[in-house]
Amino acid sequence: MARIKDVAKEANVSIATVSRVINNIPLVNEDTRLKVLAAIEKTGYRPNAVARSLKLQKSNTIGIIINDITRPIMTNAIRGIQEELSKNGYSAIISYTKGEKNAENEALDMFFLRQCDGIILIGTNIDEKTVSVINENKLPVISCLVIHDDKTLPGVGFDEFESSRIVTEYLIENGHSDIGAFMGNSPFHFVPPRIRGFFDVMRKKDLRLNENWIIRNSMTFNGGYECADQLLRLPRNFLPTAIFCFNDDMAVGAIKCFHEHGIKVPDDISVISINGSDFANWNMISITSLKFDSYSCGKRCAEIMYDMVTTGEIPPSVEYIPVHIEEGSTVKNIKK
Repeated sequence: MARIKDVAKEANVSIATVSRVINNIPLVNEDTRLKVLAAIEKTGYRPNAVARSLKLQKSNTIGIIINDITRPIMTNAIRGIQEELSKNGYSAIISYTKGEKNAENEALDMFFLRQCDGIILIGTNIDEKTVSVINENKLPVISCLVIHDDKTLPGVGFDEFESSRIVTEYLIENGHSDIGAFMGNSPFHFVPPRIRGFFDVMRKKDLRLNENWIIRNSMTFNGGYECADQLLRLPRNFLPTAIFCFNDDMAVGAIKCFHEHGIKVPDDISVISINGSDFANWNMISITSLKFDSYSCGKRCAEIMYDMVTTGEIPPSVEYIPVHIEEGSTVKNIKK
């Protein structure tokens, strides 16, 4: 049975263009429209019934649930989503939930009442109940930035486990073996894979995991500061040579605490983090961090969402965006 992607390939156009022709959206020139119609005839493609029902009920709005609007990676993702949706004549309704499940449930109810065509989840702690509610209402949904553990939902994000491994291995390559970690204590799905990635490398390299150096707190400036303050209760000669902070916010807070206690970064202790947000370079020193493009992540999510609401076809898997270490001045190479 022919699929919409077969039509797109035959006509040498995008899936979105085929969808516009099928749904009579006036954004396609006549030559292209005729070429797509010819490809439909040749391949024998028949539009999905779900797509037709979506077309009849569509509101040209997408609901967005976001758990934290204070972090640059989140706002950049929203910017990418909104700009891409706008190109296709869609608008967004944004609900800020602070990661609270009751607020998320209320947001879902609002989206259903307003007959949103789809839902994008940014950084939310998606559970089975949420997935079940969305599926019952037969709405397309995609996760942005955070990939669901069992990959039951389509999503665009980065590989949390592998990213954590990259960061830990980077410290080891720079001569560090006494490594601590300031970990988040939130229930969000990305936290456990980051923990597993750190532990995996440390164990495979046969490096000690000192429980006094592994501290959990909120993934905020204050959380990072408090982690560093707790670490500094140890004698100076029992401190690690490097700390892996689970995000840039924690790293900024930790560096501030170290500075106030006369601990020089990176001479006395190195600090590395994940996220590579813009403000990491506006700290007192530039933070070495694993970076990814959250704007492009949001943009890609919106592209996939548009395809889903116009075709009724759900992508079968998740997409990982590339990451890289952006070197700042917070990691010291201590190899002799």
